[in-house]
Amino acid sequence: MPKDSKHQTTKYIQQAALENSVMGLRLINKSDLNAAKTIHEIRVITKRLRAYWRVLQPLLKNNDLYVAHDILLRDAAKLLSQSREDYVNRKLINSFKSTLNNKKDKLVLEKLLKLMPVPEKSEIHCKDKLKSYFIDEQAFWRQFRNHDLIAKVEHDSGVINTYKKAKKLGKKAIKKSLEVEATHQWRKWSKYLFYQLEIVPLKVSQKSSAKYLRQLESLTDILGKLHDMHVLQSIIREYKKTQFLEVNTDNVYQFINKKNQKLAKKIAKNYEQFFLVK
Repeated sequence: MPKDSKHQTTKYIQQAALENSVMGLRLINKSDLNAAKTIHEIRVITKRLRAYWRVLQPLLKNNDLYVAHDILLRDAAKLLSQSREDYVNRKLINSFKSTLNNKKDKLVLEKLLKLMPVPEKSEIHCKDKLKSYFIDEQAFWRQFRNHDLIAKVEHDSGVINTYKKAKKLGKKAIKKSLEVEATHQWRKWSKYLFYQLEIVPLKVSQKSSAKYLRQLESLTDILGKLHDMHVLQSIIREYKKTQFLEVNTDNVYQFINKKNQKLAKKIAKNYEQFFLVK
């Protein structure tokens, strides 16, 4: 795609946003909305759409239209996040059960599983709301090319901003020893960057676009695994206050911490490879 072509940029953004809006509606209309795969796919679509809006962020930063759609898509993701996390946490716990040797530690995990919701049996009461979100998105992007603001869209200013934000958040998260909230923000903006670079190439490295995207995808995957560990540790802490008063969870917690430390080393290496090595 030519770097100086605003028309091509807006065309690709609009096309990708429309395709994702249509796919979101199609998935919502499926009868198996509770299936983990379907929920994951819908969440990815909401994140992609938020990423596309951020290409326009320099232009629409304080615009009511931008704020409204950003809140709309954030809420759509939140409606599905708990179901996704329940599924992932159960999957993690089951994988740990086959690794831990101590019977008492395995009993802790068994008790955790019994206390946690079963995603397959949890009904999601949000189909109508999700439909309205994606219908609104589709309506906007259909008329986007005719919007008064479109003439002002720069080719890559929004993507450059996302890149700088992700790099800054990464540096901050590593400095804070990958503290939960700092890491969450970094992961979120790295995902936005990945989805943007899929459709709006940006030359910030001597590497090929394909290799650059693979490195960024690898980084976001590892950050996602760390996020899942953080969520699971948070659940154990909460249950410790109410359900596990007489149960020693220290070994399980330390087991997860060791995994976090391994992930942290990979994350630091990936940050350097992606953001610092040209």
